[in-house]
Amino acid sequence: LEFRRVLFRSLDDAVERQGDHPAKALALDWLEREPALPEQFSLLDIGCGPGVLAGMIQRHPTLRGRIAYTGIDQSESALQRCRAAYQGNFRFEKINLQTDRLDERFDVVTINEVVEHLPHYRDVLDLALALKPRIFVLSTFGIIPGLRRDRIRWNQQHQSYMNSYSFDRLHEYLRARSHQVWVADLGTQEFERYWFPRKALLVFYLRLEEKKIIWTGAGWAATGE
Repeated sequence: LEFRRVLFRSLDDAVERQGDHPAKALALDWLEREPALPEQFSLLDIGCGPGVLAGMIQRHPTLRGRIAYTGIDQSESALQRCRAAYQGNFRFEKINLQTDRLDERFDVVTINEVVEHLPHYRDVLDLALALKPRIFVLSTFGIIPGLRRDRIRWNQQHQSYMNSYSFDRLHEYLRARSHQVWVADLGTQEFERYWFPRKALLVFYLRLEEKKIIWTGAGWAATGE
């Protein structure tokens, strides 16, 4: 019981430190003004952790009354903390998107600071996009390393933080899935881990409901999803 109290206190501290997270705040601002979303809409937070985004939604002056929130994660302790902290239109489930089936449809699917830890991050993105949300939001960061050995540390064989040179490949992957991708570069920020003192923070916002325009032999043509 004492261990659980200490663990929850640590998770509470982590949520409090990130309570004004700039990437998540920008994503919520875009969602608030998004004309493609109905007044009441559902949101799936993949890798919700201890509930940073859930807390920001709960405190939001308008979105807290509009969003039916579902958070999924593989950490039972993080999920227990979320269930204790957030009631009402918040739901938290232990689901691994790579092994568990998720039959629900969501208006918005979001992944926040998860893919940079995954060497095969495209597998997770493919599964998220297969849920066919109206809007997909991805926030991620890339390390800006000072040493050459760290600049080449990201690879497909080993789990590692994504470095800033990986963003072009990620952007190209996302552009192929929607003709409208908004990208916000929030610039360089100090990073709490001394071996990587700086990071670049980005937000990718995709509208997936609109038709894509592709080039055919007969000219430009619209194609539905």
